[in-house]
Amino acid sequence: MLKYISNTFFSKKLDFRVRLFNILAIAGVAVSLASAAAAFALGEPAVTAILYLCFAVLSAGLLIYSAKSGRYQLCYMITIIVIFLIGFPIFFFMTGAYFGTLPYFFIFAVVFTVFMLEGKTALATAAIELIVYAALCIHAFGRYTPDEHYLTSRLIVIDTIFSFVIVSAALGICIFLHFRLYNRQQRELEAAWEESKRHSEVKNVFLANMSHEIRTPINVMLGMTEMVLRDSPDETVRGYARKIQNAGNMLLVLVSNLLDVSKIESGKFEMAQARYRLTSLIQELYEAGSESARKKGLSFSVEVDETLPSALWGDLLRIRQIVTNFLSNASKYTRSGSIILKFIRKATDISSVIKLRVSVTDTGIGIKKENQPVLFNAFTRGDQPPGSYIEGTGLGLAIAKDLTALMGGNIGMKSEFGDGSEFWVEIPQIIMDDKPVEDWQTAAESADTGLEESFTAPAAAILIVDDNKENLQTIEILLRRTLVRVDMVESGAACLEAVRNSDYNVILMDYMMPGMDGAETLRRLREDFPEFSAPVIALTANAVAGVEERLLADGFAAYVTKPVQARVLEELLAAHLPPALVSRRVIHPPDWAGQELLETLARDLDAYGVSLADGLRNASGDLSLLARMADIFTHDYEDSLLKMRHACPDDHSPSSPDGVSPFDPDEFRRLVHSLKSRAGFIGALELQSTALLLEQECVRCYPQDEPLPERFQPGEFSHVHLQPDNDETYIGRGAIALATPLLYLLWDRAQQGLKAFAAHVHAIEPRPPRKAEDRGFSRERFTEYIDRRLRRRAILELDKLAEDMGGVCPPAIADVKTALEALDFTGAKQLFEEWEARRS
Repeated sequence: MLKYISNTFFSKKLDFRVRLFNILAIAGVAVSLASAAAAFALGEPAVTAILYLCFAVLSAGLLIYSAKSGRYQLCYMITIIVIFLIGFPIFFFMTGAYFGTLPYFFIFAVVFTVFMLEGKTALATAAIELIVYAALCIHAFGRYTPDEHYLTSRLIVIDTIFSFVIVSAALGICIFLHFRLYNRQQRELEAAWEESKRHSEVKNVFLANMSHEIRTPINVMLGMTEMVLRDSPDETVRGYARKIQNAGNMLLVLVSNLLDVSKIESGKFEMAQARYRLTSLIQELYEAGSESARKKGLSFSVEVDETLPSALWGDLLRIRQIVTNFLSNASKYTRSGSIILKFIRKATDISSVIKLRVSVTDTGIGIKKENQPVLFNAFTRGDQPPGSYIEGTGLGLAIAKDLTALMGGNIGMKSEFGDGSEFWVEIPQIIMDDKPVEDWQTAAESADTGLEESFTAPAAAILIVDDNKENLQTIEILLRRTLVRVDMVESGAACLEAVRNSDYNVILMDYMMPGMDGAETLRRLREDFPEFSAPVIALTANAVAGVEERLLADGFAAYVTKPVQARVLEELLAAHLPPALVSRRVIHPPDWAGQELLETLARDLDAYGVSLADGLRNASGDLSLLARMADIFTHDYEDSLLKMRHACPDDHSPSSPDGVSPFDPDEFRRLVHSLKSRAGFIGALELQSTALLLEQECVRCYPQDEPLPERFQPGEFSHVHLQPDNDETYIGRGAIALATPLLYLLWDRAQQGLKAFAAHVHAIEPRPPRKAEDRGFSRERFTEYIDRRLRRRAILELDKLAEDMGGVCPPAIADVKTALEALDFTGAKQLFEEWEARRS
């Protein structure tokens, strides 16, 4: 019977309020039966006991009827009207009005009503009950005295005690059970929430894995397409490849939608803001929109506000993702007519920030008014054209809305059903170059011909600050074609001294340096030189989320990540140099390196763990420039290796006078950090990743200013093995010991391959035809090459000097050459001037 009652009246499948009603109904039956028994015992009139029994039967009937029919609201109202508003007033007058004990039951009635009904209905009904009960007491005032059946005061006391005990017990049990049900339901909800989170995590992992598996072949496809665009001389093939690339990029965006939804829901979505050229965005969206419109036989046009800046700072990928969704929808829902893509500049309260408004207008089927408010909800689709099916998940606009909110913008639409639609987005963007945007169609034609934009600024001067000499030389080589005067220093203190003695238009500064780091050096520059106002650009190998905010907060004007790409570096400098000093130019790509040569070099370098494609990407596709970068990487290999072995000794490194070379984690971390950047410059990816691993383990296991633990003595460094305990720090130190020999092996292999590569390229790269006036030695040219740090040209000029002297190279000139080979330009110039002085 108990099991039956539990399953019928208190099952978890029942609504919480239903279970509570059943509890109160059972309590009503119990109270009514107890009251009937008390009436008989106290000698009250028989009609009183009979009424109590009637109420018990009514309560039981309502309980059973509600369980079978499910009409609980009807049963609630019957209980309130029949028992509380009719039955209780009758009992009130039968039991001596307020001299009796029924007012205790008025409390029970009001509590039951509040529990059973909801909202305003509960409050209104409870108020009516209170008014009725108060009116009964007022009406009874002066008209009633204790009835004659209350023979003694003792019976009155017994009746009173019995009534308030019954009512209190009933209400107490109901409230106890109420809280018990509430707590049980709360625990169930919490368990369900935890289960939901677990399922959500499983879903996120699944989506991430699925996205990775699908994007891997897409990335391969896009990578191969990029190689076709670089290497194919056939313009028809290049046109096909561009279309494949655009379609692949759109597919990549669609595949990423599911993962984006998951990231946005979990709060793990991160924006990737960077500098970009507006023409790049316009061209990419034109390619995407025109191709889909052409397939549908639609006209497609682009309108660009001529006052828009040429370069902006924002998340180019996410803006493109939003507008690509607009374009895709416009093509899907437009049968005939046109699609117009518009770019408009809107002002903000901050002069350096604009709102970029991009809109897509179509002549499609439009959207009904009732569907427009929910159009940006997930899994919501627009109206389908009659007799057609349009593919899609209904996620695109929902993601677009979330992305816009993350970027601090606004998104919206306006549409008339049957008369087309306009979707628009407005996103704040920082102005990087306020020069008006160039003609995007002309820029597209230039891109198609393989031309590359660059600049020259011979009157400009920049200072490069980096503690690694090879990084300095590499960046100097990357900037040679700009004709900018470049000075280089290797520390923050040297930077302060250089600024004291010279004026610079821009400073490129490594963020991580020993002694004064980049942030401290910049602070000192501002304090020591109040008139100093040149922009300082940070060089950093840290490209993780949050680095931009930290660098800008430190006062840097911008930052560029290592390995630095020539094109990115040039664009950044052009944006920060005074416009009057910058002259734009178009560079024709070198055409002497054919596909066969590139394939041969790529195979050769691959055997040494070096990627020619990645190296050329950093060198803007210039093979000669990459060869010069390889020269720098290999030139100081022995010295750099010796420094690293001294910082991280093994059985084969030189020892200190006491026989033990101490392990210097800070110096070792600085050296592998520098090697990581230099390896990335020239495409030695395996070496770069190993250096990154060692740098991370040093940061984790050896916090600065913390002494080495006793359990890991320097003399035991090369003999550490992984321990089976849970000491992650000790395991990390063991990983350093095991990975360092691998680093040396990869480093040696990479430098051997790069040395052979550079020699091969230098042997076959074409030399510019010498003009008649260039055939002899020119002191002016030699001095210019020295000042511009053009080592190879300066050496060739010295060779011409030897030819002019009958093919005999004086020892002093040989010393000048040696200084140039060591990249000691100041020393070379001084030795040459001393030789000239002796000769005169």
